[in-house]
Amino acid sequence: MIAISRSGLRESDMEGAFKELGMGFNPADFSWLRQMMRGHISQGDMQQWDFSHQSLRRAIRKEMPEELERLNNGIVEYFLSIILHDDFAVREIMHHLCIANRPDIAAEVLAAYGYDHHTILERGLADIYTEHREGPAFLLEIPKNAKNVEETERWHIMATINGCLPLLPENTRPFRIELMLASLAILEKQEDVDTRYIKASSEYSLANLYTETGQIKEAEEYYRKFLDGMARLYEQTGTLDALNGLIISHDKMGDNKHALGLYDEAHAHRMKALELFEQYVKLDPSAQEDDPYYRDKAMHSEAEG
Repeated sequence: MIAISRSGLRESDMEGAFKELGMGFNPADFSWLRQMMRGHISQGDMQQWDFSHQSLRRAIRKEMPEELERLNNGIVEYFLSIILHDDFAVREIMHHLCIANRPDIAAEVLAAYGYDHHTILERGLADIYTEHREGPAFLLEIPKNAKNVEETERWHIMATINGCLPLLPENTRPFRIELMLASLAILEKQEDVDTRYIKASSEYSLANLYTETGQIKEAEEYYRKFLDGMARLYEQTGTLDALNGLIISHDKMGDNKHALGLYDEAHAHRMKALELFEQYVKLDPSAQEDDPYYRDKAMHSEAEG
């Protein structure tokens, strides 16, 4: 069972998974096995037992694929039963769901636990990409298999996927764009505030990816969506977070229009960003009115004018 894990299993995990499979687990037998394999099994950062040498893991996986698949299903069921209060289960479950090819359950896990465990789950998604040959395809299937998730909860999936982007390898921008497009598609019909916040921030991430890959026209489309989304949110909620997002959206639209050679439009967006920033300062006296970032933008805008 340890062979199918990513970084080992705790004794309680093995006992729980065996129980899910209708099998008995004897701690004394496992203790004896550890003694027999002394030097080949070590304990990790969360008290999990793992093979000291990956060659042993690879050999077992090669010789017992069907049995390991069955054992992996037991681990998945056990982790799902404890994940609410167990960080180790949160950390490891995406690995086991990828092996089981269950993107539908992965979507349900992200929706149910993404808010409380987003950092761990973001890392888990990124690890799937780097550690599994089929990892990229599995990640793309997660949003496509969100049909069992309530529409008002799907933003958790989008938020976690958006959060994992910086953890992916540097040369994966085309894949990140594909993943973001697939994920945004599941939010199309939702109008609740939480979904609209996440959708707008994800459109911003996608626009930045297009900018980084030199696709300026595509970036313009998504910066515009980001701006429209933040404008609606600020009109509806009046929060400083929404106002801040609106400031950023006008500022980024200014940069994008400048890159397209539309200098008058660029100037108008930058001046609007500065106007909104002054409004922000009045609402929040702790904000730095002479913020060097916006002062620099103001100088450029005046020069353009």
